[in-house]
Amino acid sequence: MKTQVSGDWTNRETRSVAKWIQEDALNYRRWCEAAKEARQEAPRSRQVTEGRWTAEMASVLLLADWLKEEIHDAAPKEEPSFYGELLDEALAKVDWKQIAEHLLRLVTKADTRRTDDPAAEE
Repeated sequence: MKTQVSGDWTNRETRSVAKWIQEDALNYRRWCEAAKEARQEAPRSRQVTEGRWTAEMASVLLLADWLKEEIHDAAPKEEPSFYGELLDEALAKVDWKQIAEHLLRLVTKADTRRTDDPAAEE
């Protein structure tokens, strides 16, 4: 069982990625939109239609895969080096599912606030 460290995050690596997403406005908007997209796509996934996963589980895992793939792809690709190995090790420790769950909760809260307060959309 994982122990929560660094506030609500499983480990420092996860906290660092989540903090980077939340503190950069462009990244934050991009990943909130991706969370909404994952939530819309999830019910149509094969695992959900076959009854193996819930739509909620599918949206978390889909978003986690997108996060991991895009952030890994954006990492500098150089000749093998000490720094490259450190970066690879850090990214391997990130709990992508936890970040995806967090983003989906944020999007759900924002959507709930908007529907509760019609004036917020004006």
